[in-house]
Amino acid sequence: MKVSGIRQGVPSWAELATNNEDGALAFYGDLFDWSDDAQPLPLEAGGGTYDMQ
Repeated sequence: MKVSGIRQGVPSWAELATNNEDGALAFYGDLFDWSDDAQPLPLEAGGGTYDMQ
């Protein structure tokens, strides 16, 4: 996916769906020096966590 035409300062959001959560967290953590902020999901939504960086 190529994103173009977004002006500086305009809010944006990107999400990643993966079957390798640990690998993605490690990759983006190392790349951007991010730390994980895992938020619990309700059981009605399937449980698990929503990880934010």
